[in-house]
Amino acid sequence: MSRLSIPDHKTRFSKAAVYSSPDSFPHREIDHDNVFLDDREIQEWFDVATEASKRLAFVLQKLLPKIQEFLHGQTLTQSLGTILNLSLPTIDYVLHNLRLPSLKSVILIFGDPDFVTSSVTITKESFQTQFSTFVMLRKLSIIVRRLKLSAVELKWVLHYRELPNDPSVAWLDLGALPLELSEVSEVGLISWVRLCALAQLRDSLHNREIALDNIFSKAREFSTVAVDGVIAAATGW
Repeated sequence: MSRLSIPDHKTRFSKAAVYSSPDSFPHREIDHDNVFLDDREIQEWFDVATEASKRLAFVLQKLLPKIQEFLHGQTLTQSLGTILNLSLPTIDYVLHNLRLPSLKSVILIFGDPDFVTSSVTITKESFQTQFSTFVMLRKLSIIVRRLKLSAVELKWVLHYRELPNDPSVAWLDLGALPLELSEVSEVGLISWVRLCALAQLRDSLHNREIALDNIFSKAREFSTVAVDGVIAAATGW
């Protein structure tokens, strides 16, 4: 008898752990907006006897569009990161979190089926939304590179402004950059100056991004004592 046919105590323990694991998994709330198979589909295809080939075909029919969406997102992230000279974490955060005046994320705009499946030449006239979005991304990338903003720092600029009454709305709105030459308003100039001041403040601190991220996080937990302690530790005041 071969050695592989004699399960050792580790193998027996592993089998027992696998057998009991469904009862030991921590309970998690189901995200009903992100369910691969709903209860009806599970009952129809897995709780009753079904031909394996038909079951596989059904699962692949559900799975392939998600794979295509994932691969498209990966390709888009890598391509735009290279073109705009931004790191992958930075461009990935921008694609998924930058909100444009249309309230759509960039990843949804470039994932539009009419755009993705089109075989015509991409021009400003044929795909005006995608063309304008790319122009805006080019402008945004210049600001990000000049100020050396990381993905974490973009969270301050893009995410915090969406919180109710958050003071970060006074910073330059990177999702509303002008696409064409226009007169600079006083409000726009002040918001630009404040964003530059944010980068200068970051550079003046010993732990730079880490220090500011701790300060901003504690400030939004509404803990004055905690914020004072973090500020003192970061600045030496």
